Amino acid sequence: MLPFVQALQNGDANSTSQFIKVAAVPKHFVAYSLEEADGEMRFYFDAKVTDQDLQDTYLATFKAAVIDGGVRGLMCSYNQVNGEQRSSGSITVECI
Repeated sequence: MLPFVQALQNGDANSTSQFIKVAAVPKHFVAYSLEEADGEMRFYFDAKVTDQDLQDTYLATFKAAVIDGGVRGLMCSYNQVNGEQRSSGSITVECI
């Protein structure tokens, strides 16, 4: 285990080639902030978000994570946003 940790800390791509690669993934894309509240469950919740709020607040943070942070993927949220499921809605497919 020690060589694995040392290779990760070293940052040398050649020294980690024999080890599993990992990537940070921002999660709950997009407009998700609910586990359970007022009888609503995350699996069935439909967040009503204006286009401006979606662009200025929610999508901006994920855009920064992708462009500035260089993340390798995103984890979709469970909920719907404006009636569309996040895992397959037009925002997910077309904007990101």
